[in-house]
Amino acid sequence: MTVIAASVIAATMPGGASDRSELPEPSAELITAAALAEDYPGDPGIVIALLLNRVSLARGEAIYLPAGNIHAYLAGLGVELMNASDNVLRGGLTPKHIDVPELLSVLDFRPLPAPYLPGRTSGPGATVYAPTDGDFRLVAIEPGDSTATVELTGPAIIIATAGDMQLAGERSSASMTRGESLYATPDERTLRVFGRGTAFLATTT
Repeated sequence: MTVIAASVIAATMPGGASDRSELPEPSAELITAAALAEDYPGDPGIVIALLLNRVSLARGEAIYLPAGNIHAYLAGLGVELMNASDNVLRGGLTPKHIDVPELLSVLDFRPLPAPYLPGRTSGPGATVYAPTDGDFRLVAIEPGDSTATVELTGPAIIIATAGDMQLAGERSSASMTRGESLYATPDERTLRVFGRGTAFLATTT
């Protein structure tokens, strides 16, 4: 995921290099800009991409973006959880409508470091990602040989991304396999998950 920041990435080359074999390998940022130029020729977003803060996430890592941060996925698979919102503003690299004046009025242009959000283990097989100023949380669930337990304080959506699992609440139970999703009501209260697989649960705080 890429987030906006006022950090400028500049490419340099050794002075006086006349042989292409002496030039350094292009950076990941320049490779991305070249790929964008092929897909979106003439789009100003190609240059803006060089001003963004490039962040790489490994499996199990997460970042938190407060409101006002423009971002885009470049590659890979991730789970994105957002606050309720009634608008989506696009900044470029799309044939859809782009509202530049409105975008400029809501974006936060202050520089920031990579906003990694550490996970907190809440018990066997459950890792919670919860921003301190948000009203939602994301729980990564991998029961393995244990039973993962998640306390529900509000409605929840669960999506399975690998394997097969069984879920049991206070009122009902269900099974899940890769690609399936479930909705849990707050009256399930305590959700127990077991089996060999991976799921993500989104709920309120």
